[in-house]
Amino acid sequence: MTAEQFEKHGKSLVFDSIMKDNEISEEEKMQKAQKKLEEIVKKQMDENNQAKIDAYEDKVQFGTEGWKERYYYEKFHVHGEDALRKFSKEIRQAYIEGLAWVFAYYYKGCVSWHWYYPYHYAPFASDLMGCDSLELNFELGEPVKPNEQLLSVFPKQSNHAIPKCYHKLYLPDSKIIDFYPSEVKLDINGARYAWMGVNLLSFIDRPRLVAAMDEADQNESKLTQHEKERNVRSGKIKLYFKQNCYNEKSNIVKILKNTPS
Repeated sequence: MTAEQFEKHGKSLVFDSIMKDNEISEEEKMQKAQKKLEEIVKKQMDENNQAKIDAYEDKVQFGTEGWKERYYYEKFHVHGEDALRKFSKEIRQAYIEGLAWVFAYYYKGCVSWHWYYPYHYAPFASDLMGCDSLELNFELGEPVKPNEQLLSVFPKQSNHAIPKCYHKLYLPDSKIIDFYPSEVKLDINGARYAWMGVNLLSFIDRPRLVAAMDEADQNESKLTQHEKERNVRSGKIKLYFKQNCYNEKSNIVKILKNTPS
């Protein structure tokens, strides 16, 4: 039973029993039903999460012979010495780019609007050796529009917050339905609690998303005037900051000044 099915089932049971109580008002019935439903859902989620923790099998076994090879095989599906050697270079590049992107964002400004870290897990520190010789090149690009941003992060349950012409993108026959799975795999990853695990969410393929949006909104002709006005990259209000307001003595600032924009 999916979370959505369970919620509907729970609602029917809760409302049947509470609505028959003639000793309380309609408002009290609704409040009581809402509270009871929240308790049922929380209990079910806690039980499901505990079951996932209990069923977790540590296949990496850090500290035992072959742990690094097992880690990259289990988490990244990389197998064999040659493949591992090649992949170690790729993830090292991506991870260092991620560190540089974050530092630049806070000390210099956004160096790329479209860059993202393409993995769910990090490499080992030992695999970052030689990172001082890496070349870091970021393409600035431009920010995505609000509707694209929302469709990149919102699940089906939040489609009320986006224009109606995009609702079809959440349907089973949608060309990008794989972006919106009804169930998300959770890797407990040795954590004590389920919320500390890794949610293996789908990575958004931006060209596919944009193509699907263009088809759905007919190049924005299906949007209302208000929706078009909302869907812009910048408005009348702009924020400014002084480029010389940071600490010139900071080693991080000195490094970032030499990082390509």
